[in-house]
Amino acid sequence: MPVALQDVLILAAIYLLGATAVRAILKRADWLTFASLSVGVGGGLLTWVLFLLSWAGVSFGLSTVLLAYAGLLLPLTIVAWRAEPVPWNQSKPWAPQPNRLSIWMTRGTWTAILLLIGIAISLSIGLSYYTWDAIANWSVKGYGMALEGSILAGAKWGSVGLSYPMNLSMLIGLFRIFDGDLLPGSKFLFPLFYVSLLLGCYRFWRVHRLGSFEASLGTLLLASTPILFTHASTGYANLPFTVYLCLGVLWVIESMQEPDGRKTLMGSVLLALSTWTRPEGLLMSTGILAALGLVHVFSRQNRLKLMPLILPPLSVAVSWLAFARLHATGDAEAYELSSLALKGLLAGDIRWTSLAVIIRFVGGQLLRYRDWGFTLGLVGILWIVALRPKDIWRDHVKTTLFIVITVLSLIVFGAHYMAAYSPRGPAWVYEWLSLNFTRVFMPVGTLMSVLAFLAINSEPGTEVRNRPSPKQHGTSM
Repeated sequence: MPVALQDVLILAAIYLLGATAVRAILKRADWLTFASLSVGVGGGLLTWVLFLLSWAGVSFGLSTVLLAYAGLLLPLTIVAWRAEPVPWNQSKPWAPQPNRLSIWMTRGTWTAILLLIGIAISLSIGLSYYTWDAIANWSVKGYGMALEGSILAGAKWGSVGLSYPMNLSMLIGLFRIFDGDLLPGSKFLFPLFYVSLLLGCYRFWRVHRLGSFEASLGTLLLASTPILFTHASTGYANLPFTVYLCLGVLWVIESMQEPDGRKTLMGSVLLALSTWTRPEGLLMSTGILAALGLVHVFSRQNRLKLMPLILPPLSVAVSWLAFARLHATGDAEAYELSSLALKGLLAGDIRWTSLAVIIRFVGGQLLRYRDWGFTLGLVGILWIVALRPKDIWRDHVKTTLFIVITVLSLIVFGAHYMAAYSPRGPAWVYEWLSLNFTRVFMPVGTLMSVLAFLAINSEPGTEVRNRPSPKQHGTSM
């Protein structure tokens, strides 16, 4: 069988598993939901189960993968197809269809988006793995795990030991197990995550009554953002992480409007998989939960179900933290820096010079065309022109997005401030920022773009003031 066909079959199997999981959770979904979630959810669930099995001593090999896949697919299929579908809440229909001119402009926009996707696929496969992190942290580790049949092989293959969550490495390892990853077929994953992000954001805009042309322009802006487009081909974990985190936030916000515990669970699963993809996933997911709690304090709506919201992230976090406690975390410098920064802050040691360096760097990076193109500049203009203060106060969706963005921005800032306490001295702060800031900021920049285009819709939202008594809503959050 040709290698390319084998790769397609592997991806189709991952998609099928994810689509079944999505239907099992939501009971009903439109094609944009399946297209944006299936690869990420299917891959993340499969690798997490394989991680638990390998940790328990079961070989990470072909037979284990097939058994784990069948063990997930069968019960999910039963749940997905035997239960009665849940009808959609029609209180917030999609925006009406545009006129003929707008339809043709929308088609032209999507032609440009499809062209960018095609280029991303060609670059991803054609360049193979060619950058340091893609080779040393993700692909080589995945190959080592597949060759030795154990996740513990990651301690000696590549760099940073067992410091990083293994979702991406194990996904790459699956291709090595089945066909040697000769193409390499695992590079298809990155443009697929790119597509997932674009379609997930487009769907969110349309569900919240943004016109098809405006939503398409927002999608094109994201597709043409240099940092997102580049990560669709390099092989880093930052784009998959951005997909999980951003779409998780959007699904949780959508669930708050109905209310719909199933959509809450869908968003929560995505947040959990962000924790399973990048080290900062745990911190950012915790920040998002804190931001949602802050919204709850000021909100007149009390619609989030607590258990579906916290159980998936808690389950993944506990399993990963327990594993990290039992096994050396390797040489990931962030762990050491966080400890040093905490000790310094508790002692009242504020590094003001480093704070000034960070502020200047962040200001310059946000306007840096090589990374963000026109995106953040346009987003800033839309925020100033279209995002009115009363929108932040009265519209529940915009309020929640704004608070989440603020909290995540503070987390990103704090994560880089801790470099001020490095034994390498003050000069290391700038180097740390240069290495990490743009990539870590990707989810924040994406959510800023979502809010900016959402602000174009002037339709009044749900007020968040005058929160009623909790007794009206029982145990809901």
